[in-house]
Amino acid sequence: MRQPKSLIRSFVLCLLAIGLLSLFTTVYSLLSLNMSMRDGEAINVSGSMRMQSYRLAYDIQSQDDLFDLHVKQFESSLYSPSMSALDHWAAPEDIRNDYLKLIDRWLMLKRVLLSDRNDQYLHSVQEFVTQIDQLVSKLQVYSEKKLQNLALIGGFGLGGILVVSLYILLIVRKRVLEPVNGLIEASQSIQRREFDIHLKPSGSKEMDYVGRSFTLMSKELGQLYDDLESAVAQKTSELQQANGSLNTLYRTTSLLADPSLNYSLFQTMLDELVAHSSVAGVKAIVIDESDVDVLFVSGASTGAITTQRKLQYSDIEQGQITLFLNEEVDESFIESFTQIYSRAIYYKATKKQQQQLLIHTERATIARELHDSLAQNLSYLKIQTVLLKRELSSHPVVLDLDEGLRSCYQQLRELLKTFRLPVGELNFAEALKTTVEDLQGRTDAKIEYNNQLNSLRLTAEQHVHVLQIVREATLNAAKHARANHISIACIDRGNEVCIEVNDDGKGFEVGKSQDGHYGLAILHERTEQLGGTISIESTIGQGSRIHMCFEPQA
Repeated sequence: MRQPKSLIRSFVLCLLAIGLLSLFTTVYSLLSLNMSMRDGEAINVSGSMRMQSYRLAYDIQSQDDLFDLHVKQFESSLYSPSMSALDHWAAPEDIRNDYLKLIDRWLMLKRVLLSDRNDQYLHSVQEFVTQIDQLVSKLQVYSEKKLQNLALIGGFGLGGILVVSLYILLIVRKRVLEPVNGLIEASQSIQRREFDIHLKPSGSKEMDYVGRSFTLMSKELGQLYDDLESAVAQKTSELQQANGSLNTLYRTTSLLADPSLNYSLFQTMLDELVAHSSVAGVKAIVIDESDVDVLFVSGASTGAITTQRKLQYSDIEQGQITLFLNEEVDESFIESFTQIYSRAIYYKATKKQQQQLLIHTERATIARELHDSLAQNLSYLKIQTVLLKRELSSHPVVLDLDEGLRSCYQQLRELLKTFRLPVGELNFAEALKTTVEDLQGRTDAKIEYNNQLNSLRLTAEQHVHVLQIVREATLNAAKHARANHISIACIDRGNEVCIEVNDDGKGFEVGKSQDGHYGLAILHERTEQLGGTISIESTIGQGSRIHMCFEPQA
C-alpha cells in the first residue's frame, strides 16, 4: 500500500519557501552591507582627496620637502581598492564615468606638478576639488539608495516568512494536532489494556493512514500481549538459571579481590562452581612456574556431560580444567569461569613476582650499603694490619688482630653473597638451580638436589627463606664439615613443606657449642621465621642430616 505524501509535500514546500526567502534576504543583506562598507570607504577616501589637493597647493607655495611624498599619497588614494572598485560593471555608469574623468584630470595635473611650472596647479586646484565633490555627492546618494533597497527587501522577506509561518501553523493545527490528540486518547486506552480502538477520519491522508495503522497495531498488540504472557513464564525460568550462573561468577570473581590471593583460593573457586545446580564436579590441573602439575578436585567426577577447557591467560598456558555437568549450560558461563580461574592463577603469580622484586631491591640496597661502607673500611684495616705486621711481626696481638680481620672480612663476603641470592626469580626451581650452581662453583664437594616443590605453594618471603636455608646448610657442610658429597631435597607433603640436607662430612657434636660458627644459629632463626621445626642429626665421622618442615601460607 502506497503511503500518501500530500501533507509532507505541503510542509516541504512551505519550509522550502521559508528557506529561499531567508537565503535571499540574507545574501542580499550581506552583499548590500559589504558594498555599503566599500562605498563608505570610497566616500572617506574621496573626501580625503580634497584635503590632499589643497595640501599640494600649499606645498607648492611653501616649497615643502614632502611635496613628492604628498603626490604619491594622493595617487595612492586615487587608485586605492575602494576607489578602483568604482571602475566595475556593477557600479552606476555616471559614477564610473566621473571616476575615470577624475583619473584623466589627475594625470594632466600630475604632469604639471612634476614640471618646473607647477605653480600653474594653483589655478586648477579649485576646479579639481569641485570635480571630486561631485563624485563624493554621487557616492553618498548611491549608498543611501542601496540602504533603502536593503530595508525594502528585508521587510519583504520577513513578511513572506511570517505569512508562510502562519500558514504552517494552520496546517499543523487542522491536520496534525487534532489527529494526534485522537492518537493520544487511543494510546491511553491501550495503556488500560483496551485494545479495541477506532479512530475517526481527520481529512488528512497521512494522519488517516497513521490512524488505520494504529488501529491495526492495537489489534496485533492484543494478540502479542497474550503471547507474551506465556513467553514471560518461559523466560523467567531461563533467567533464574542465568541468575544462578551469574551468582556463581560473581562469587568467584569477588574472590579475586582478596589481597592475600593464597593457595587455597583455587580450591575455593572450584567449590563455588560445584555449588551451581548444573555442575556435578570439577577437576583442575594447574601448571606452576616450575612446570609441576598441581591437581585440584571438587565434587563428583561423574556427570551426564563432560567438557574440558584450557587454562590460559595472556598467551601463557596454565593447565586445563574438566567439568562434569548434570545438564547443558550456557557456553559463555563455562568460558567466563575458565577465564576467571586463569586470571586468578596469573594474579597470584604476578603478586608473588612483585613481592620478590621488592625483596630483591631491598636486599640489593642493603648489600650495596654494606659493600660501600663496612667492606671498604675492613679493606683499609687489612692494609693497615699488613703494614703493622711488618713492624711487629712477632707480636701476638697483631697476629690476633690480623686473624680477626680476615674472619670478619670473610663473614662479610658471605653475608653479601647471601643478600645477592636470586630471589628475583619467580620460578623456585630456577632459583634453586642457580643457587646450587653458585655453591658448586665454590666447593669441590659434589652437590645433588631433588626439587618437588611448586612455586604456587610458597610466598615471596618463604621463597627467600628456603633458598637461604639451603645455601647456609650447604655452606656449612662444604666449609666446616669438609664433605665430599652433599644432597638437597625439597619435598611437598601436602600440608607441609620439608627441606632436607645430608652430607658425608666429619660431623660434630650436636649439643656442643661451635665457637665462631653461626650457621646453625642462622638455620634456627630462619626456621622460627617460617613458623616451622628443624632437627639436626650428626655423628662424628659419619656426616650430618638437617631436616626442616613448615606449613606454607601461599
